[in-house]
Amino acid sequence: MSEEENIYVEVFPKTETLKPHRPRIMDIISEEEANREYTSHDYRQLLTMPGVPREKKRCLAQLVRDHMRLKESNSKMAKKMEAYERKERREMKKKKTNSVLTIFSSGVHDLFARMFGELRYAPIPIIFGIVFTINLVVVYIMAVINDDVDPILPYLSSAADRRPQSCIFAILTNISAMLSFAVILLRYHIVALYFVIEHDDHLNTIRANNLSMISGIIACTGMFIIANVQETALTGLHLFAAFMTFLFGIMYMGFQTFASYNFAARNMGTKFLFYFRLVLTVIATFSFLAAIICGVIASSQFHAVYPNDPIPRPWNRKLYQPGTEMHIISASFEWIVAVLHCVYLVSMSRDMEFLRIRVTITHEIDEAERIYILECNDEA
Repeated sequence: MSEEENIYVEVFPKTETLKPHRPRIMDIISEEEANREYTSHDYRQLLTMPGVPREKKRCLAQLVRDHMRLKESNSKMAKKMEAYERKERREMKKKKTNSVLTIFSSGVHDLFARMFGELRYAPIPIIFGIVFTINLVVVYIMAVINDDVDPILPYLSSAADRRPQSCIFAILTNISAMLSFAVILLRYHIVALYFVIEHDDHLNTIRANNLSMISGIIACTGMFIIANVQETALTGLHLFAAFMTFLFGIMYMGFQTFASYNFAARNMGTKFLFYFRLVLTVIATFSFLAAIICGVIASSQFHAVYPNDPIPRPWNRKLYQPGTEMHIISASFEWIVAVLHCVYLVSMSRDMEFLRIRVTITHEIDEAERIYILECNDEA
């Protein structure tokens, strides 16, 4: 087939059997008309255009139809491409989401594996810190919202004295006391096993560890009393338990700081951890003494004006109560001591990373019982 016939067939694909003597399309219309982009409006104009030869109308109409088909085809192709791109974006987003979920799930799996595998008992101090912090924050917020205490830092006992925050305080403080006892017990065994088995000559560390165990048990007992005996129910018992908790808690911090020093000296612990605990112990001791002194001064200032009235429980800045300023300072130091106790126990998680306790249960039976059990099994 000649070149002229090829051009004719491309423009008129349905007229492939037409005779070769049919004139070329470029002989009928100009190059500008052939390269122009036509629309449906142009097509309607071509059909009604006067003075244009029929053959030219026919060629132009064919071009318009071709352009419209091409435009429609391009539009369909563009829609398909757009739909394909949307699908690709959805697939990519889905893959990213699945990747994030996979990373998250693997991270959670690794976290739990480390917590209950490699870290052993390290989560116990951390859980204690979370529960204790929630306890302080929730009780304080509820007491302020219910207008039970002054917003400017009341005593912990005053904030937890009335319902409903007293119920929450009792529950969370009991849980905190049990968790703190678990931390104290585990820490005691860590120090005891290391220094008794590996270093028999360190009697001072062993004695300090034993004293820390006793101090920790007394402090936990005080926490149980504080949790279940409100300040206004039995004021004397509550205050005695609070004093016992803070005093023996600081003693526990001091004894275990001494043990941490010996650990660091033998490369069993970091010096940073020792210095960190030492700073916590010093600040807690100073804050405890300052809380007592400021509380006594506040009480003296109040009784100097109202000698026959009891100490306000709680204190309130809206009323004329001499000694309110010293009370706020005393309460601030009390909060500091409580927070430092929490931070100190949380720092024990580092020492419990590789601690594992294996519990073995055995049944001790005599020979007669063993024979009887074997005979019963044989009969069965």
